[in-house]
Amino acid sequence: MSEKRSEFPKRRKHSLSRKISKSVLAGCIMLGIVLLFVSLSAYVYELSIQQINTTFNLSASAREIINRNIDANIYAKQVMAIYYSMSQEERDKVGTDEYYEQFAEIERDAGYRTLKWILTDFRNSSVADYIYMAVYDKRTKAIVYVADTDSNEETYCPPGHWEKLEDRELNAFLNWDGEGVLYDFGDTEEYGYMFTSGAPIDKAGDGKSFILSDIRADSLFRRAFWFVVNFALALIIAIALFRWAIMRQMEKNVVQPINKIQKAAIQYVQDKQSNVESGNHFSELNLGTDDEIEDLSLTMGGMEMDLNDFEKDLASIAAEKERAGTELKLASKIQSDMLPLQFPAFPDRSDFDIYASMDPAREVGGDFYDFFLIDENRLGIVIADVSGKGVPAALFMMVMKSMIQTALMSGRGAAEALTNVNAQICKKEHEGMFVTVWVGILDLETGVITASNAGHEYPIIKKPGGRFEVFKDKHGFVIGGIGGLQYKEYQIDFEPGSKLFLYTDGATEATDKNETLFGMDRLTDAVNGAAEGSTEEIIKAARKEIDAFVGEEEQFDDITMVCLEYVGQQGNTNVKNGEREHMEILLDVTRKAEIENVEEVTDLVDAELEKIECPMKAQIQINIAIDELYSNIAKYAYGEERGDARVILKYFEPLGEITLTFMDSGSLYDPTAQAEPDVTLPAEKRSIGGLGLLLVKKSMDGMEYEFKDGMNCLTIKKKIK
Repeated sequence: MSEKRSEFPKRRKHSLSRKISKSVLAGCIMLGIVLLFVSLSAYVYELSIQQINTTFNLSASAREIINRNIDANIYAKQVMAIYYSMSQEERDKVGTDEYYEQFAEIERDAGYRTLKWILTDFRNSSVADYIYMAVYDKRTKAIVYVADTDSNEETYCPPGHWEKLEDRELNAFLNWDGEGVLYDFGDTEEYGYMFTSGAPIDKAGDGKSFILSDIRADSLFRRAFWFVVNFALALIIAIALFRWAIMRQMEKNVVQPINKIQKAAIQYVQDKQSNVESGNHFSELNLGTDDEIEDLSLTMGGMEMDLNDFEKDLASIAAEKERAGTELKLASKIQSDMLPLQFPAFPDRSDFDIYASMDPAREVGGDFYDFFLIDENRLGIVIADVSGKGVPAALFMMVMKSMIQTALMSGRGAAEALTNVNAQICKKEHEGMFVTVWVGILDLETGVITASNAGHEYPIIKKPGGRFEVFKDKHGFVIGGIGGLQYKEYQIDFEPGSKLFLYTDGATEATDKNETLFGMDRLTDAVNGAAEGSTEEIIKAARKEIDAFVGEEEQFDDITMVCLEYVGQQGNTNVKNGEREHMEILLDVTRKAEIENVEEVTDLVDAELEKIECPMKAQIQINIAIDELYSNIAKYAYGEERGDARVILKYFEPLGEITLTFMDSGSLYDPTAQAEPDVTLPAEKRSIGGLGLLLVKKSMDGMEYEFKDGMNCLTIKKKIK
């Protein structure tokens, strides 16, 4: 042995503890900065949304109170009439007593004083800085004030006061389509940054009058500042504690063991020089790293030089086999743990039942399935097949599963989720691997499944009282094949009792000793053999048939199956007891089934909907449904005869839902059983009729039919809150 190897390695000035300490500190600081930025962004965003909603709701509430008491738009029209009668030179005198005197008569009106009193009361009882009525004028690109509640004489805007506007703000208010929240955020010279929201009243000249509310952004900036201060203080404390804990563990689990290995290596060298037989010592190797790792490498080098080739080869082979076996077991365990394996999967839910199985062809596979509640009323379902087998496919499968679940949980639809995942996969190097995926989102309230298919097998569907049948949906290309694809989605209407069976090609391509494929027909027959059983029984029956067909032949591909049964809201234990019992019949009216009575029935329903503050969008959709369904009864129910049509409007307040039932004693007819028109065909190739009923189905949250006591009873449902 050389003298160098017998020397005790010198203590290095750059210790491993110090390097670990610096790395941990740097990592904590970087993580803290990222967390601060993300948290601050989310906090400011939520505060902004809160202020926008506050001003919008305040404006809308003020408008409703005003409309119940006075016709405020009269004063807007009076102001705009005087405003338009002026020349531009006269308007430029805004701010003078001479200018405002022309509008003074309006302020003396009792109704106008009532308008200002209501606006003032809203301002005093809210967090808004300003609330007022004004007209956005398209002709002069200005905002013209009608009634202001500002108590500050310097900033008070009398009737007729006007200010120039940017096209952005003017277009935002005048072109609002009634959807979402109407607001603008801008920087003003006098007030700084401010949120402005409004509720439209009516046309006034070439513009439109609004009830407007302003909230300054000063409080938002102050709260954001203190959020940063508090977060930074908490972060400093957390970093200090985390660094202390990590360093304590690293000293115990890394530095001290390395020093022990170093001492063992020195002892090994001394034993070799003295011809002492010993088995667990090491020699030294100088790498020049100047830390404890160098001491470890020095001692391991000596061990490697003294072991003979036979011992090295034998140890290497044994270690490699053990490592490979351990890795496969670990990969199989990780893959298994990533799949939902606990059944029943949702023991507290009875509005649906789901079961799944995955049998890899090797220790690990590339197939996977997943299901999870996106929210209280939506269930996400995924089944996929990764190209290839073994560990690479399993690793790719884990990545895909996480990406798809993340996309769905973030609020994306089925097609949007696949588009997003495909874009991410195609940006990265994925060794030519691709995956077929079927993604569905089941609305547990309506039974509608919104799905998208990226080159996967056709789903098999069973409707209540029917058999399982293959549903040939439209396929997109596989994920990871071509970047920039936009996937499309479709919908399946499930009634309570409907079932969905999903599978990978390992089921249909299972082969017997004659290399005959199991095939789609055998798979469909297998699930139909247990069609009335539970989801678990259906999958086990399918697997039993596959195993019987294959016999002793080795499984060639992964076999994955998922079965879902939609029970419906009547089975949902999460719906509070009695919610549907809290029902009020708002209207029960019978009229002759004639086209002339459509308008009267619509008006009667509208009157009741306004009492329960039904949103205008929902009210319009309900009106369209009344026109379509009542007209169909009038035209077709009684033929040449004439009969009655009964309409019943019910309100389930705890659920925020209304139902509208249309009843007639005409010929038996179930609209829900009619095939939907194929709107993808050109107009000249489509059959006549059906579009109106399709529009009703799409705009309502549910449609049910029954023939009871000699009458056709068609009920539509609509969520209004």
